[in-house]
Amino acid sequence: MRKNGIAKFMASSFTEENSFRFYIRDTYSQTSISIIERKLNQLKKEVALLNQEDALLPLEKRQHIGLLLPMRPWEMSQFNALRRS
Repeated sequence: MRKNGIAKFMASSFTEENSFRFYIRDTYSQTSISIIERKLNQLKKEVALLNQEDALLPLEKRQHIGLLLPMRPWEMSQFNALRRS
């Protein structure tokens, strides 16, 4: 169910109002990775706080929003193959 839900979520064109998508792929030092991770965790806390505050509003004043921020070591196989050559 979880994979199917994420696949459906990502299948969007993200062109609708209140939609946003970006992809960043690059190389980073361990120091930079730790900073990115810390900032993403801070964002998670801030988003949770906004959700708690907005829970006081009537449902008709709120909109369901999905937010996915994955991060992991990853390289496209095409680049990995080129590096081995």
